[in-house]
Amino acid sequence: MKKIAGVFTGFDEKLYEIVSQALKNNLADVDYRLMVHANPDLIAKTLEAGYVTEEVAAKLLSIFSASVSEGADVILSVCSTMGDIAEAAQPLFEKAGVPIIRIDEAMMHYAVCTYKRIALIASCRTIMLPNKRLMEKSLRAEESDSSVTYIVIDEMQGKSGAEVSDIVIREMLKYEGDFDVAVMTQASLGPFTKEIEEKLGIPVLCSPDFGAKEVFKQLKMA
Repeated sequence: MKKIAGVFTGFDEKLYEIVSQALKNNLADVDYRLMVHANPDLIAKTLEAGYVTEEVAAKLLSIFSASVSEGADVILSVCSTMGDIAEAAQPLFEKAGVPIIRIDEAMMHYAVCTYKRIALIASCRTIMLPNKRLMEKSLRAEESDSSVTYIVIDEMQGKSGAEVSDIVIREMLKYEGDFDVAVMTQASLGPFTKEIEEKLGIPVLCSPDFGAKEVFKQLKMA
């Protein structure tokens, strides 16, 4: 049996269900167990400080290390705000034979390879910045000439998935015709992408399925 460590911050039951279902959908022929590590304090401290502090980074790295000690075959880092730390840790943990998957990474690469006019949407600047860096890295890696507009919708903060969906639709309709795709930094919006797509008339990307597919690839390579 393969062991997948899901590392969450800002954890709630709905987000767990979204990520768990994405793994089930994409790992149907894999015998695996999902080990959950959750510390909502990390995202709370990050949002309060406006950046990932040294304390938060150290605690996240300790969670990654604990996952290895527990026998994880792969680590799925679910929180996009912690993406820079997950990426920095990737080379070290690969030395230990345990890849760390940044849940948004494959989604960003797909977006810049597929669409020319991209809207990247986040609920605040603190969440936007690491995702902007990842998007720009993806543009360089793929030598893409796609244009990206970074849109922060502060009203999304603290709202439930359904409320956030309505806010995104309302705000993005102001840009009707300007974009070929909307890329969400919020994994919890996964179940609402179809509804948002229908209202906006463009594809909407969300990270859980992309992250789950990367988990599958890594497990097959092991």
